[in-house]
Amino acid sequence: MNGPSAPQPHLLEAVWEDGAALYDRRSGDTHLLDTFTLAVLHAARAVGADPAAIHARLADSGNPQEYELSRIESALDQLMAAHLL
Repeated sequence: MNGPSAPQPHLLEAVWEDGAALYDRRSGDTHLLDTFTLAVLHAARAVGADPAAIHARLADSGNPQEYELSRIESALDQLMAAHLL
């Protein structure tokens, strides 16, 4: 899997209580993310796109049952398809 990546300067991020919008300055695309997918994005930037490493990082910060591996994998697929990772 991919290693950690630095924050992307071409992405502007606006966060609300129930989600976020990311604007890609290069493509002009806007991406709406729920809070779970945003947490996966931030974790993947820190530890890489490895579902087990993301699970470990997220489980330390909250309810481990909330961060099922299959859900993390689905979020990673969405983020990669949108070229956010």
